[in-house]
Amino acid sequence: TELLDNRYQTRETTSDQVAVYEVLRELAPEQRAILGMALHQGLSYREIAEAMEIPEGTVATRLSAAKKAFQRKWEE
Repeated sequence: TELLDNRYQTRETTSDQVAVYEVLRELAPEQRAILGMALHQGLSYREIAEAMEIPEGTVATRLSAAKKAFQRKWEE
């Protein structure tokens, strides 16, 4: 039974991952990029700012907007 439970968890995780990717595809490219840098790559605001050539404050604003957009689409 433990093996079956693990298989179910793997399928569930995969299903969740697919759902996340579907929502990400609906976001603007800039929103996907900033979320990817912050959440997937683990970059700091400073590192993101340097990569995108924007101020750190703008990173914070855009990241917040991207998170809100993701949340809205996730709840649809």
